[in-house]
Amino acid sequence: MNVGVVCYLPRHMTKLLPVVYKLVSRGVNVHGFYDTRKEPLPKGRVPDEPMQTRLAFEMVGVPTSGYRSVSGLKLQLERNRIQCVVIPETHNLNNVICGGHIVNMCREIGIRTVVVQHGQVIKQSLKAFVPMRADVFCAWGEWTKSKMVSAGADPKKIVVTGYPELDELAGGDADTRKKVAKRVVQILSGISPKSRLCCIMSHVTMNESLLQLICSTVRMNGYEPIVVTPPRDRIEKIGKTRILKGNNPRIFIAAADLCITGPSTIAIECIVLRRPIVIVTGGDEFKVPFPSLGVAAGLNASSATNSTLTKAMSTAMKMCNSRSYKNFCALYLNVDGNAASRVVDVVTWDR
Repeated sequence: MNVGVVCYLPRHMTKLLPVVYKLVSRGVNVHGFYDTRKEPLPKGRVPDEPMQTRLAFEMVGVPTSGYRSVSGLKLQLERNRIQCVVIPETHNLNNVICGGHIVNMCREIGIRTVVVQHGQVIKQSLKAFVPMRADVFCAWGEWTKSKMVSAGADPKKIVVTGYPELDELAGGDADTRKKVAKRVVQILSGISPKSRLCCIMSHVTMNESLLQLICSTVRMNGYEPIVVTPPRDRIEKIGKTRILKGNNPRIFIAAADLCITGPSTIAIECIVLRRPIVIVTGGDEFKVPFPSLGVAAGLNASSATNSTLTKAMSTAMKMCNSRSYKNFCALYLNVDGNAASRVVDVVTWDR
């Protein structure tokens, strides 16, 4: 069987690496495709994310190719005799348009399509998921499925698989994981494992002045802040706070005693690892379901002060030990280590 993994951005391909590895182990031929128009090559060098993605794929014998148009992708899919296309769907509007065009093109040439959930299904992003374009949608949990069905999606086309990227977080001793992570963070940043660590993951809702406020408030409350930013973030320095660019935040989340981020899917990892988390939003357009589900404290950026952030931090600490935390994974995201296998079952299902 020939399967194509098609992504709007190279970095989104990494979200499907657990699925790619499982497909390869089952003898499936996999080829990665990404839109080169969205992350153009800087002069003189290859950007880190596409390069790392290609290396990760090629280490298991999976070739990758760039495409510059849907018609160009069509030629490549036909040339490689792709029988099924897998796409990670997010609530980014451009991705919706891109993914929708790709699914329509695949339908025209008889290629089956499977969309794997990547973004959150909320009121503002529902149009990214409904109406459904793909043949099958792989949802994180029953919560997502119920939201999509209530918006008109066909329940027969939605399979609850879980979130493949979080499979590695299933099982293991939490205390041991945290001790190991703190030691790694010490090596990377010099922060003592004995420090109370606050991992701040920058987001588009956070400007430099807001990050400065967060860092100062965190210190006032006895935490050592560390800011983890995307590779292309322009923020270079925030006082004496350590800034690490382009690092996978998972190791910092595992080491943290408190996490602060914007309305991003990274918040899910904090919740799964049972870390107290404050989500700073930029207004109604950035609303996420986690505060209403009782697993995160929410704070609007426009009302952020030392006192309101301190209160949100206190709320997050209390929520971490609530019953809602225990119920979250069962309802919203079942993390049992088998999500990638379920997605592979969907992809390779022979009707």
